Amino acid sequence: MKNTKIQSRGAAKIMEAFFRKGHYPEMKRLERRTSFIKEVIKTYQDEMDVKRNDYHGVIGKFVACNVYETDHLRLNDYLNDIGILAHVGTIDLSRLKDCQHDYENAERFKIMGQPYVKFNPNMSGRVAAEDLTYLDQDPYVLIDEWRRLNGMLNTIEKLYEDAKKKMMKSRLLKKEKKLSLPFGSVSLLDRKSSYDIKSIYQHFGESFLIQYGKVDMEQVDEFIAMGFLRKKELDQFRRIVDIQLRFVLLEKDEETKMYEFFHRRLQRMAKKSIAG
Repeated sequence: MKNTKIQSRGAAKIMEAFFRKGHYPEMKRLERRTSFIKEVIKTYQDEMDVKRNDYHGVIGKFVACNVYETDHLRLNDYLNDIGILAHVGTIDLSRLKDCQHDYENAERFKIMGQPYVKFNPNMSGRVAAEDLTYLDQDPYVLIDEWRRLNGMLNTIEKLYEDAKKKMMKSRLLKKEKKLSLPFGSVSLLDRKSSYDIKSIYQHFGESFLIQYGKVDMEQVDEFIAMGFLRKKELDQFRRIVDIQLRFVLLEKDEETKMYEFFHRRLQRMAKKSIAG
């Protein structure tokens, strides 16, 4: 049977060019190599019981993430009583879908998610796995290799983001939503949709938001800073059921930037507390 040659059109041409230049295959190989090295270092620190280590300017650390069990109905009811639920709530789509009638009524207040481009490789576009056991060696030796590979990965990822921005402008992709190329296809998809909370609150009342609302805790923190409530007041509505450890490997200056960001946020919240 004779194979039909795929002619790339519109955004697919941009993706094909990115692939043929070797950028996409190299990006996938770099992702795997940096991930493999990260796992080697994670295993080393775990076995040595080292929570944070500085490898000559690269930081490897375990970050604790609390997992909560939340009584959403009681929490929503409490936040509604103090007048802030409509300001800190989002809609929990999984619960809303349980009631078809309410789900359909809320459709007119849905805000579509931002569009994005996704490349789906076919057999010709998949990058073969490689044997990475040669990288399984002393973590201090591997750090220099990780830094080199990660720098290359960051450069290619920026090129990929630029290519996707160009693909987003393709009129043909906007029209057809999916375009084929010899190495797979590119699709125009929408991110997770949200809802106009204040309009839902005005049209359906507080009971709708209490029933289907899900609290954004970062926004709640802002109201705590302004003195609307205290953090310990929330403890009656949620409890920690697990603490998960996530391993992070990053340049020391990136860690410093993260600390500075959180410090600025705390300062901003402190100012709100004083102003309140």
